[in-house]
Amino acid sequence: MDHSGHDVRQVHELLAECVARQPENKTFLDAFLGNLQHLPTPTRDAPPNEAQTLVRQAVDRQDWRQVLVLGPQVLLHSPKDAAILVAMALASQACDCLEAAALYVEQALQSDPEAIETLRQAARVLFRLGNIDRAITLWRRVEDADPYDSEAPRMIAELTLEKMRRPAPKKSADGGSETQADEVTSGGPAVEHGELSDESTTATQPPEKPKTLVLTERQCLERAILDHPEDENHYLRLADFYLDEGRLYEAQRTLNRALSISSEVHVREKLEDVNLTRARQQAQTARQHADQQRTVDALEIAEKLEKELQELEFDTARVRSDRYPDDKSLRFKLGLAWKARGQFRQALEPLQAGLEVPEHRAAASMEIGEILQRYQQFPKALQCYRQAAQLAIKKPQNEPVRKEALYRAGLLASQMKLLDSAIDYWEALAATDSAYKDVRSRLDKLKEIDETDTLFPPAEAGRDES
Repeated sequence: MDHSGHDVRQVHELLAECVARQPENKTFLDAFLGNLQHLPTPTRDAPPNEAQTLVRQAVDRQDWRQVLVLGPQVLLHSPKDAAILVAMALASQACDCLEAAALYVEQALQSDPEAIETLRQAARVLFRLGNIDRAITLWRRVEDADPYDSEAPRMIAELTLEKMRRPAPKKSADGGSETQADEVTSGGPAVEHGELSDESTTATQPPEKPKTLVLTERQCLERAILDHPEDENHYLRLADFYLDEGRLYEAQRTLNRALSISSEVHVREKLEDVNLTRARQQAQTARQHADQQRTVDALEIAEKLEKELQELEFDTARVRSDRYPDDKSLRFKLGLAWKARGQFRQALEPLQAGLEVPEHRAAASMEIGEILQRYQQFPKALQCYRQAAQLAIKKPQNEPVRKEALYRAGLLASQMKLLDSAIDYWEALAATDSAYKDVRSRLDKLKEIDETDTLFPPAEAGRDES
């Protein structure tokens, strides 16, 4: 490196082996990060997507040594890959190389200072390293970048409370404050040490004993996973803990790790549920943001996330229906997914399976009615709507289905010129909820038409004109 024209790639490969073998060696790491600044970016070589995937997989299964080996391979081609730098920070922290972890985090923030995911991951690492103030600052930047992010304000509040709980640092003889001991890898509070003292102080005052470290339930689970990574129950309990806190991203990552060591169906299905919940939350947030901002970009993002959600719902429904072919309820949900995609003929058969499930019978009847009406089988469609409304009366939770079935029955009966039937359907709906959609105005208009036809029947109107 002392030569002005040194081969930065060769130096990188040599130093990569050094930091992988001795991640705690600051001399190696300073040289590694310094040389990283001189690597060409972007490179003409194709990005090593396979290596990036292997690093992510190693992080998920907490194979930190593998992260330290593979990470530099990615950085050789993409020296400003903040995600890889954060992964190496996590690996260094897990190996108790806390100073190295902090350096990797700072390098990641320099490489991609505006990326929300970089800020988010860096904040988590810094909190585990005991730097609460810096972690709060990064969470505030996440909040500023995305006002609709639900995790940032929660973490700011949690870290602020954690900061208030911790005792103030003790003053040293020169007026400075002593640093607290490094945090445990799990992210628990730092253990305090007694003040360093000279011989005279030691003679008169015994040294303080370190305080006992008390782990939270979440930290106990994280430690249990470190001690027994082969036990899927620890992952499932930790995922439940995250779900109770509304931390879907962490729950998703934890379940992915569980799936890497388990082939049990219930683990896969729990992950499927979390994937769906997170996708729905993201789509809902994006739609609310688009409705408020009313910009082209916001609208495109909302539509993109909604389309991805629809595809995920369909894929999940199809996989589960194939997994349990005799489950009529899952067949019905697959029918709903087909219908949402606009593939109505494929939807009809699985929707009919819902007629055999008591809790889905009313909804299935209405959904089938909509498809029959689309194919202009109006009498059968009207019969389905009427049946759906009757079935829904028996179950209070099906009241929304009953209202929609009555409303659609009124529309179809009106279209078929069955005015008396249409009035009956809409009157039944108005008696329950007169503010439902535009039922009141439609009902009033239909009654006016009916009264006019009663006063002036078509036959008599024809004789008068003649």
